[in-house]
Amino acid sequence: MAPKQEESWESNVKETVALLRSRVKQVEEYSLLRKNRYANPGGYLHYEKAVEWNCASLLACGIAFSTVGTLDFVSRVATYVVKRVAQSHSPAFWLASNLQSALLRTDLPEHITGMKRVIPCGMLFLPFDSGLISPDEEPVQVIFFSHLLKGEEPNYTRLTLSTL
Repeated sequence: MAPKQEESWESNVKETVALLRSRVKQVEEYSLLRKNRYANPGGYLHYEKAVEWNCASLLACGIAFSTVGTLDFVSRVATYVVKRVAQSHSPAFWLASNLQSALLRTDLPEHITGMKRVIPCGMLFLPFDSGLISPDEEPVQVIFFSHLLKGEEPNYTRLTLSTL
């Protein structure tokens, strides 16, 4: 990218981020998730920051949907999970480093479809030093999850997306 184009692109990104931040509190899921009041243990992403980031992502998906008319698979799944966590008032968990190490050393069964559902959905916070890296080469600090049973399908048709 030429220097002038790069500056313009960076300026557009900054403007978009500022716009999302200014509107994130208007997203329905923001107020639902903010009803939960958790202490923020040291060494983890703050709960409020995770809520803000994920609701900003919901808003960005809403903008994309209103512009393009569809969402890719990853965006649909992410939107579904964040909305399900918010609407079901799901719990948040903070995973201790020693438990994370033990889980990473555990051999998962080949077929996990028969697992019983203990928690339908929620948020899992990882320590800053977890070492878990996203495909974008960013550290993973929180995971929103939804456990669907065998034969259960997410209901994407009921998704309503917030837009600007």
